[in-house]
Amino acid sequence: MKPSLPLVLVVMLAFAASSCQKLIDKKKEQIAMEFITTHDWYVEQYLDGEVDVTSEFTNYVFHFNTDYSVTGVRANEVHTGTWQPEITTISIISQFATAPAPISKLNGTWKLKDSSTEFVKAEMPGTNGKKVLRLRKKE
Repeated sequence: MKPSLPLVLVVMLAFAASSCQKLIDKKKEQIAMEFITTHDWYVEQYLDGEVDVTSEFTNYVFHFNTDYSVTGVRANEVHTGTWQPEITTISIISQFATAPAPISKLNGTWKLKDSSTEFVKAEMPGTNGKKVLRLRKKE
């Protein structure tokens, strides 16, 4: 028995919609990758619950690479980690496995809350309440 024409169309449309969504997700990932890897960044604000620990990150500069590595540099200190964008959940996972504080405070899954071409604001639950991280593009 031959499938009816409407059933074939439904299957074809479902496949096309799935393919289109994959293309859209891929384009979003490409845009996010270009946005974050094109410049160096610094911590403009870091709140750990009600405590402002931004000053702990003074003079650190971060560079996100297209191979999903990230480096944090301050004077002669260099800390290497990884980052992974999660387009579907609008978040970034960062991990500095061997870095001491304050760099280790960046480890975790950060949910993006706001951004522009100059900054990214993200949040993550913490033991002292919500952590808020704001990265600004370095000029």
